[in-house]
Amino acid sequence: MLYIWLGKSRERSKPLFWKTSNVRSEVAMLDGKWKLVWPGAKRGETELYDLASDPGESRNVAAQQSSVLNSLLAKARAWDATLPTEYIKSAGSDNDK
Repeated sequence: MLYIWLGKSRERSKPLFWKTSNVRSEVAMLDGKWKLVWPGAKRGETELYDLASDPGESRNVAAQQSSVLNSLLAKARAWDATLPTEYIKSAGSDNDK
């Protein structure tokens, strides 16, 4: 991990997924040079960005990269299926603020 502190980077060996603690929130993932944003239960279009050529995420290439899109969507859906189907807020948690 020292390389990160020295301003160097390395390619991830596994995808990185994230989502807020709302069951209906969108799923996002990084896999290599690709970033996927899948709205899931929310309405909206799925977004795919090639971060190597578009680090500012200004061009959604989902329509042009259907094979990449389908592959990443399958991974995102599989990961999302492993998450809880409901979240319970505990009394006094930071979520109450």
